Amino acid sequence: MIKITILSILATVSFVVTALLTAFADEKGGLTSTLLASCVLPETAQKISVIQTQGIVQILVLSGSKKNIQQNHSFIEAKDARSDICPSEGFESLSCVDNTFMIRQQICSRQAFIQEILTFHADDTDIFYLTSYRREKTNRVSDAKEPVIKTYTKQQIGKIKFQNISRDYLTDLINRPYKTPQTSKNQQ
Repeated sequence: MIKITILSILATVSFVVTALLTAFADEKGGLTSTLLASCVLPETAQKISVIQTQGIVQILVLSGSKKNIQQNHSFIEAKDARSDICPSEGFESLSCVDNTFMIRQQICSRQAFIQEILTFHADDTDIFYLTSYRREKTNRVSDAKEPVIKTYTKQQIGKIKFQNISRDYLTDLINRPYKTPQTSKNQQ
């Protein structure tokens, strides 16, 4: 119990320090942090913030009571306007609806544009899990302009916590044999 309280306090302090760095970084000429987006989940008052510091994009989830924080910096790409491959690559948007938040980002290579949409939903204990991963891949070098769209559902993803999502996990997921999600008879 004490360990959880100390971790919660440290997480809250980390969130506040990051916010302060964001506000004063340019004036002091030191570490530069930028708040890219934030939203509040209407059902739970949890605040979701996307912050970029020195090329690393971090997502912070702060509970309404400020006693619980979840964070991840392992799957979001930072925008690099100087990129010769794709200047629009990286984090694009954050949206919050009910007890769910969605992250949209673009990844580029010399051969393809890849649009990713990751959806996270909180369970009854306010822990967020990946519930949907949509990937739209458009070939940049061939005449085929229709994107290849794959949507992975909870059934295909399994139960994986927000803070455990990484670029390696997503790569592993897309390298598995893809099966089109089945709709139940009730949904037809």
